[in-house]
Amino acid sequence: MVHGAIAGWYGQVSTILPGDDTLKLLYPDNAKNSKGIEKQLGNPSFTPALVASIESGEVLKVIIGRGNLLTNRILRIDLLEQEYDIIQIK
Repeated sequence: MVHGAIAGWYGQVSTILPGDDTLKLLYPDNAKNSKGIEKQLGNPSFTPALVASIESGEVLKVIIGRGNLLTNRILRIDLLEQEYDIIQIK
């Protein structure tokens, strides 16, 4: 699964393969009832477009078996400051 999330000018993308617990690390069980920050920040149209484009690239890399996947890592995007960081999750 290629995971993407957006909130305002911010986004994140990660690739999760079978047996990977990345989603549990990103979204612990105690966060189930909390509302996301996107309710406050809104979502300008360009944020989901960029995140979806990056997700599409990740899916293609999975299908053709090329490139470095974002497994055990998360790409964090800050469009206000034009900063893109890859964070090692485990």
